[in-house]
Amino acid sequence: LAYLHAKQLLLVLDNFEELLEAAGLLAQLLDAAPQLKLLVTSREPLHLYAEWVLALHGLDKPHARELFVQRAQRTVADFAPNDADAQIILQVCEYVRGSPLAIELAAGWASALPLRVLAEQIQTDLDVLATPARDMPERQRSVRAIFEQTF
Repeated sequence: LAYLHAKQLLLVLDNFEELLEAAGLLAQLLDAAPQLKLLVTSREPLHLYAEWVLALHGLDKPHARELFVQRAQRTVADFAPNDADAQIILQVCEYVRGSPLAIELAAGWASALPLRVLAEQIQTDLDVLATPARDMPERQRSVRAIFEQTF
């Protein structure tokens, strides 16, 4: 605390829901270091007086569709949805409530499944939203992994 007192820093803490019992330490840090700023992500509020909550929601339709098309083009370089495809893409984005990770996972199927079939699969089984990508953290390789980590 003494070391941080005169420092002007931004401290980023991710997945703090794993450490909620340590939230009091964050209050101590802020009291001891007036120039310290904290950016904390958590699925649960910290219940600190100094806390400013910014709830994050899924992407809106235009941005969700844009993300889907960009990610689909990674597997199908000439991916250019027609009007009917664009409607199906919007349905997929609505099914996953605009979740960027779920949209990326869904778009990864663009080379293997027709969009209509992909939309049907997502409606019946979210386990289709997965990737074998080795360079993604295990906890982000599927929607199921996100659910398991969260609950």
